[in-house]
Amino acid sequence: MTIEELKLKYRYPEWVKHNDYFGPGPEHEEWFKKLFQISQNKKPEDIKIVLELGSFAGMGSTRLFSKFFSNATIICVDVWNWPNNNVITLNHKVSDIMFSFLANTYDIRDKIIPLNMKVSESLEFLNSNKIIPDLVFHDASHTYPEVLEDLEMIHKLFPSSAIFGHDFNFEEVKKSVLIFSENHSFTIKEYGTMFYICK
Repeated sequence: MTIEELKLKYRYPEWVKHNDYFGPGPEHEEWFKKLFQISQNKKPEDIKIVLELGSFAGMGSTRLFSKFFSNATIICVDVWNWPNNNVITLNHKVSDIMFSFLANTYDIRDKIIPLNMKVSESLEFLNSNKIIPDLVFHDASHTYPEVLEDLEMIHKLFPSSAIFGHDFNFEEVKKSVLIFSENHSFTIKEYGTMFYICK
């Protein structure tokens, strides 16, 4: 399945309307720009596929990537159908959080593929469809060993993908990143609460 086929399959429902949003703060944009400059020989416009693990309501890094990577498709992964948080639509269930995500990102929907999946499920799905992200941004689970397991799976399935992430100030996130980097003799660069794993 190609990126264009995925866009068609996971297109936004017609009933979604755009919602005003609060984008990422200027400090987040600055942190990410600095890390990207360190990490890549590519220019931002050369990035074609960004995989965002943990998109939540689409008001943070989703907006940042849409602005920074002008030519990229952003594959947004989250488990939006949380228990006891579902509303019935015409033909399927969408959680309140996912509805917020769709509304908050409606104006950039042509660049986004929302995947309502667990991290491991999404990685296997993309790998089986031979879709390789240029960049993976981890902001999903914030607990150990889940973060470590995610990072190991990302590296195993997509060894050429650059790995970034958020909330490096969280103790268990930092522990996972440090162990993963040590396991593979990688180094870490950080700005603010963001990190980049140098392979």
